[in-house]
Amino acid sequence: MQNKILIVPCPGNPNFQDDKIKFDNLDGELYLGSEDRMKAAIMKANEFQEVILVGGSESKVTAMYIYFKKKINHEKLICLVSEPDSTGNLAAVKLYLKETIFNSNITIISNKYHLPRLKLIWQSLYNSNVNLECIDAETILKKENEVESLYKKELEKREIKENEGCKDWENKLYHNQEKINPWEPEFWKCEKLILDFETSYIYENHYQKTYSKNNQINV
Repeated sequence: MQNKILIVPCPGNPNFQDDKIKFDNLDGELYLGSEDRMKAAIMKANEFQEVILVGGSESKVTAMYIYFKKKINHEKLICLVSEPDSTGNLAAVKLYLKETIFNSNITIISNKYHLPRLKLIWQSLYNSNVNLECIDAETILKKENEVESLYKKELEKREIKENEGCKDWENKLYHNQEKINPWEPEFWKCEKLILDFETSYIYENHYQKTYSKNNQINV
């Protein structure tokens, strides 16, 4: 029986609001659906044996763990610190999974606008030899029409940026793309964080004491 693995890329910057951790958009002008991505991932997580939380800093990944641990079985959570971009996220997953990838069913969850670029990166990482199932958060939450209605202009801007990124990848102009194919594992970062309820509780208390309400955590 193949292992079922869900990949959740970090969606934004974590902060505390009313003692609850939330994720903000990286760019205030664009809808990134950060909180939508996390909520949808929680809804799907119990269908998988492992859930890989991957992001570009220890504080981001720890914040994801804190978000997930109270809602699902925390023992299935794998926390990886990568380079701070989508390419780095997926490169870290490849470094972590190694050959076990070929005995696993891999799914990634993100926002609808983000998935085409993730698929391009994944196909380059594995020369299209490993299938990646993609799930978009907006469909899981049944709010695709709502998002398109409320954030029409923002989505148009975001989709233009994503399309430019896809074209750059196809034209081999994307940042650090040459380190993906051919694969240069020594270039990429993959640090597995060992977190549990006790250690994450210390982090959580530290964040709450150090950063005032609604202030963004420094990452």
